[in-house]
Amino acid sequence: MRFIMTAMAVCFPFWTQASWTTQSDARFGDRTFTYTKEPIDVLIVHDPLFNKSHLAMAVGVGSLQDGEHLGLAHLTEHLLFLGNQTYPEPNDLSQWLSQNGGYANAYTAEDTTNYFLEVQHDALQDTLPHFFAMFSPLLKPQAIENAIDIVDLEHQKNQNQPNWMLFYQARSSLFPNHPRGLFHTGDSHTLKDVDPTIVSDFFHDFYALKSMHLVVLTNQPTHQVQAWLKPYLHTLSKS
Repeated sequence: MRFIMTAMAVCFPFWTQASWTTQSDARFGDRTFTYTKEPIDVLIVHDPLFNKSHLAMAVGVGSLQDGEHLGLAHLTEHLLFLGNQTYPEPNDLSQWLSQNGGYANAYTAEDTTNYFLEVQHDALQDTLPHFFAMFSPLLKPQAIENAIDIVDLEHQKNQNQPNWMLFYQARSSLFPNHPRGLFHTGDSHTLKDVDPTIVSDFFHDFYALKSMHLVVLTNQPTHQVQAWLKPYLHTLSKS
């Protein structure tokens, strides 16, 4: 994640072109930064010294968009791992990555949901269909029930963690009903009325192209990564 933040900071002032643009910076040796804004913001960071490839998709939605169903953004995060139109079985991406020296995870913040992974360089191309397929989730009733159970278990685990106790204590000092003071992770009580329609509406309202930002870190040739990404970016723009 440190590399991702550095790459974003370096390129942000120049990141205006719709077509692919490549820049380098002497401070980073052989590292190059290639980016575009169409159909979504994409940044490819190439460095021959990277020991694995990394992907991160940041979506501009978080707990502040939960509405009356507190934890809805967090629930949606988990649902993206629990079956999609291409790979309907739960946890397809994680299973694929475990066979190729990698892992995936995600987190929901107040205004961002970030999905990220690492994988062996030679498996990057074949990882892309598994990764992008997550953004066409099935959102089936059973998957929603399973995701609510996961969210609830996480909440139970967090209640006795010192860092979470301090976090909630700080939030409790805000004015009543202040958006940042609400229960943003959710549990089985706040999510008990969530159904496929609610999740589907939330997903289609907030998982829009304008809210999606992709970063790829790799030692693979940049022009090759661009070619690999093209069909999946096109699919996103049509979904």
